[in-house]
Amino acid sequence: MNPSWPVVVVGAGVAGSFMAARLAHAGVGVLLVEKSLFPRPKVCGACLSGRALAVLDQSGIPAMAGLPKKLGMIPLDRFRLGTTAGEATVALGAGGALSRIAFDAALVQEARRSGATVWEGTEAVAVEDGDGFQRLRLQAPDGSRDVEARLVVIADGLGGKLSSRLLPGSVARDSRIGAGCVLGPDHAGSYAPGTIHMACGDGGYLGLVRQEDGSLDLAMAADRPAILAAGGPGPLAEQWLESCRWPVPFGLGRAAWRGTPPLTRRRVAGVPGIVAVGDAAGYLEPFTGEGMGWALEGAESLSRIILSEMSRGFPGAAHVRWAREHARVSRRRHAACRIMVGALRIRGLPALAVRLLRWFPGAAWPVTWLLDRQSVPRRLP
Repeated sequence: MNPSWPVVVVGAGVAGSFMAARLAHAGVGVLLVEKSLFPRPKVCGACLSGRALAVLDQSGIPAMAGLPKKLGMIPLDRFRLGTTAGEATVALGAGGALSRIAFDAALVQEARRSGATVWEGTEAVAVEDGDGFQRLRLQAPDGSRDVEARLVVIADGLGGKLSSRLLPGSVARDSRIGAGCVLGPDHAGSYAPGTIHMACGDGGYLGLVRQEDGSLDLAMAADRPAILAAGGPGPLAEQWLESCRWPVPFGLGRAAWRGTPPLTRRRVAGVPGIVAVGDAAGYLEPFTGEGMGWALEGAESLSRIILSEMSRGFPGAAHVRWAREHARVSRRRHAACRIMVGALRIRGLPALAVRLLRWFPGAAWPVTWLLDRQSVPRRLP
């Protein structure tokens, strides 16, 4: 007989690991599978918003409260915007910078400590609908095996093979792609810790932030033609920094950049027996620091839905309730972020924003609201 689990979570990123820990801590049998081995790198801006920290603190799992601080998170107190017209700096009140290598590995460890079974180096390659359960085919280096689940949670990220195959979706025609790299402390240059540095240029923008080990994380959102014209993400990043009159870190053009699929996409959040969370459930080009906050907030909401459904005997309506909640939250967060990201696409507007912020720092409230807000809705979806 195939091993059977109430819930199988596919993907051990921020959303998947947090969900596995949350459900296991509440007494649900959870299997968490991840095709990679930890620690592993991830293209990300490395910024945790106030919202993300609040979700961790209010999760009900003692070890999650203050976890980023225990890992050495650097508090973020400034946002620095650079353009061809100069730069402006605004104050921040919450959030921090933490490497994904450290954060993801810690979340997986907390999932284990909470009671979840974790299989690293294992990829879910197929899901078939059974009679009241889902059958998953798992592939590991030592062979394949089948397991059964009452509910499958897919958290395999942007462009995940399983979510793309099982859940209908679409990519925005004007979607930018992401790229990122990490430079060691010796190459980080003059970029001060505790600050989100954002350089805006033709075709996108680049964020730079110091991580807990002194390294410099760089993440960009760029139009594909701009990357091709520059000869790659490294040369394009150099162009943007030079246009802002910011120093170019040593070795930036030769750094090992990693790319992402198109960022802005929609996806059906669930079908009977299968739900998606995190980037796998759809994504919007972020301004800065929202990605991990969205992932954790969504995982918390979905966890409460699953626990509510399981208290009734079977999570049969979880996908219906999650689809409604996901759509509601997505509309709210997309509205705020689209305004910021859309403004960066208008030629000359970032430069105008810099001039405005020099005279009226309070005009930065949309940025500080996105990064600093800490309230977590406790209403059961």
